[in-house]
Amino acid sequence: MLLANFDRKEHLRHRAVSLRQHGFLVINTVICKLRSAGYGAYIGMYFFGCLLYTDDILLVSHSIFDMQLMLDICSQEADTLDFTFNTSKSVAIRIGPNYRRVCAPLHLCNSPLVYVDQVKYLGILLLSAQNEVLPVF
Repeated sequence: MLLANFDRKEHLRHRAVSLRQHGFLVINTVICKLRSAGYGAYIGMYFFGCLLYTDDILLVSHSIFDMQLMLDICSQEADTLDFTFNTSKSVAIRIGPNYRRVCAPLHLCNSPLVYVDQVKYLGILLLSAQNEVLPVF
């Protein structure tokens, strides 16, 4: 899982389109690209590879390889649509039988992401675990 936070570049604040509308268009484009690429988590036919609330994005994938492909799509869209991800606030968390093993680094916009044992998303603390996400309220 990856938790990312994005920032709109300064000059976008001066355009006639409101930030809220522009933010929706930006993030909707990213979601559509991720979904059409076929990477990320699915439950049946429903895409759960990208969950979001305002400017926080949670990417979910079953493999490190697919996660990096999803991050590459996000990086490309950031370049294309002229926005940035706040990579200093973006982290990765692993869940599964090998969650403690060292694995390949993940990169977002050419910045390495830090692997963490816990992350807070929308007020819920998610803990790295062997079999499942353990929400702590």
